[in-house]
Amino acid sequence: MTTPHPNPEFKIETYHIAPTDLIPNSGWPLIVYRQFYPFDELKISTKFYDLLLSNDWHPKWIYQYGETQRSHYHPTAHEVMAVLSGSARIRFGAADLSQDPLQSLEDPKYFEKGGITLDAQKGDVFLLPAGLAHKTHYARPSAPFLLLTPEGRATMEVNSEYREKLREVEERGIEGFAMMGGYPKGYQPGYFAVGGEGALEYSRVWSIPPSKLDPLLGDSEMGTKGLWKGQGGYPKTSIEKETTPKEKPDWVVPFPEKGSWRADLRNIDQLEEKLAT
Repeated sequence: MTTPHPNPEFKIETYHIAPTDLIPNSGWPLIVYRQFYPFDELKISTKFYDLLLSNDWHPKWIYQYGETQRSHYHPTAHEVMAVLSGSARIRFGAADLSQDPLQSLEDPKYFEKGGITLDAQKGDVFLLPAGLAHKTHYARPSAPFLLLTPEGRATMEVNSEYREKLREVEERGIEGFAMMGGYPKGYQPGYFAVGGEGALEYSRVWSIPPSKLDPLLGDSEMGTKGLWKGQGGYPKTSIEKETTPKEKPDWVVPFPEKGSWRADLRNIDQLEEKLAT
């Protein structure tokens, strides 16, 4: 089924983001649906909720974002995020090199090479393939980080009563920049991966199949059916265990530095120790 568009003037943008030393990213592009919902739309959350369910995606959460967050990716599921209010910048495809998420914004030393930064505003929707890192920052209006999902649940319920509670969230008004997110039905986002998880994680992420339907456009060729064709990951491998730097094949660190020390660090503490030397 092809889904009707709430804003016939919306635009689709795609961005192919190469793997970095620390982040797997994906062979499939980031898809941005610019102004999928008109800027003056008052009921994005309930319309987005209904649309995801109609396309076999599960709405999960609503967050109001603070000044910034740690760059991270989801290793086990694709993710879609709709902007409900406000504006922000989102950095895709690169890791933070510090436990302090503000440092990577203030000092290039703590900003991994690679990735892109895009503007986000009310009505925009972002579809991220599994493995694509993202970091929301410079959220405006300025507001505290809050979970706004009704009843404070980690995941939304799927029923008419819960949908009504979702509507009430928007009617009360949202103070700052907020997004609502979801995942393909049957998939969970997994742990909060920040980069440097190793070669085996790259292989796992790149083996995740595409969703059967685009979360917004269903089976339209304008969506994932046309834009996520073929194999989403980079070359599949037979890796079944973590490898040492000398054994690590070329595809693991194709950009920007093959065989660099950053590809083999297991956590952010080691990154900071290396940067200090």
